[in-house]
Amino acid sequence: MRRALLALVLVSSCARDGAADPAAPPKAPAPKDAPMSEPKLPHYNPPAKGDTTRYAAWLQKKGVTTADKLRENMSLRIGDWSFFDHVGARPGSRPGDVVALDKAGHELQQSDKGDWWAFLSTAGLDAAGAQDRIAWLLGGVGIAPDPKLKDVKAPTLEVTAIAAKFIGYYGVPGPGMKAQRVTLTAAPAGSKLQFDAL
Repeated sequence: MRRALLALVLVSSCARDGAADPAAPPKAPAPKDAPMSEPKLPHYNPPAKGDTTRYAAWLQKKGVTTADKLRENMSLRIGDWSFFDHVGARPGSRPGDVVALDKAGHELQQSDKGDWWAFLSTAGLDAAGAQDRIAWLLGGVGIAPDPKLKDVKAPTLEVTAIAAKFIGYYGVPGPGMKAQRVTLTAAPAGSKLQFDAL
């Protein structure tokens, strides 16, 4: 009788020990023996290099030979347009043959004889972008509105199916830089540049 009672107590104790405690948190599954993988690095795009092939061909067509370094200003590239110049190795050398070229053969220089209509009607070009690019072609920098410059306003660009008009402001860096207003009207038949000192 004692042996039967002792066996019953042992069985009851084992059952209690094996039962799950509803208040206890669930146990995490045992880790699997999976191989460790290398952490992925963030995607990195190195800056694109300028392509001066088109510019070199344009210089050759113009009969220009130079030992200067040919450059593309990558920050100004938009649509099919690229902006080029060349500069000598000597510090302070002024850029030469400043030009914008597109893949269709249009070109822009410091003249109203350029293909300004093709440029101003470029998809994605806004007034601020036009100001930066035109100022660069003119050897200057775009000037933003400033309370100290009462005559300088935000640039404007209006484009229709038959004409475009741009008004912006720029200055040539240097001591006593003065702002100028540039008005550019363009159509497929021709363009006109007008400068007004402020």
